[in-house]
Amino acid sequence: MRDLEQTATDNHLRRLREGRPQSIETSSLHIDIARDLKRIAAHIASVAYPILSRAARLRRSRLRGMSPRAPATAPGKPHWH
Repeated sequence: MRDLEQTATDNHLRRLREGRPQSIETSSLHIDIARDLKRIAAHIASVAYPILSRAARLRRSRLRGMSPRAPATAPGKPHWH
C-alpha cells in the first residue's frame, strides 16, 4: 500500500508541476482519497494482525532485506507501530 500511495502521489505532483488544469482542479480530492485509502489499509491491518498472530501466520519481519533470524515479536505484542 505504501508503494502504491507513493507512486500515486509522485505522479500527481508531476502532473501539478506540468501545470495540467485537471490535476490542479482535483488536487485536494486526490490528496483526500490517498489519505482515506491509507486509513482504510491501516484499519484492515489492525484487524488482520491479531487474527494472523493467533493463527501463528505472521512473518518474523515485514521489512525487506531483513535477516531470516530477526527476532519474532513477543506473543500479544503488536509490531506494526
